[in-house]
Amino acid sequence: MPAPSAYPHPPVGLAVLTATGQKVSLDGIELKLSDRGTVLVDPATCQSSVPDVFAGGDAVTGPQFVIDAIAAGKEAAVSI
Repeated sequence: MPAPSAYPHPPVGLAVLTATGQKVSLDGIELKLSDRGTVLVDPATCQSSVPDVFAGGDAVTGPQFVIDAIAAGKEAAVSI
């Protein structure tokens, strides 16, 4: 049985979208994409074209090393 969470649900307005695979799937989310189909973000903050929506990793750069995705997550966390 999993340990109880401090938050039974994410705080209002907070959501984390995870992505795995070879292609970004943004069904129902209107983000600006590059010609390569990756999410366009502010390079300083990792914020997408939608306010308060941040992206990093392969969704932004295309296929890269996992350590690059981890670094992008840490950069986005600072901005959030």
